[in-house]
Amino acid sequence: QRNELKILVLELLSGGDAWTSRELSDSLGIDIYHASKTLSRYYHQRLLKRKKVPGSKKYEYVINEKGIQRWNGYAQKADTMGDMIFDDEQTQKYILCVKVDTASLPVNRERG
Repeated sequence: QRNELKILVLELLSGGDAWTSRELSDSLGIDIYHASKTLSRYYHQRLLKRKKVPGSKKYEYVINEKGIQRWNGYAQKADTMGDMIFDDEQTQKYILCVKVDTASLPVNRERG
């Protein structure tokens, strides 16, 4: 299941936009704590770069070259398996359909 989450996060960040843990939490419907830990874990795996949000303790994360290579590896593997559902010719990026068992994901709530 962690690989499914990793594929999904790399897919979201492959567009090149910076993401915060709040945005990831809202997009995936997971709690903010787990979204933050997920982004931090992928940062420490050197798949993402991060920078501080000015005037805040928060970070913004963007995919880096290693993350793009990993994402392309997943996309190529899925392409050979016939799981590719969309090819955006303008950006030459692949969008992968990933089934995530949401019942096993943490409930979306603030850690307090």
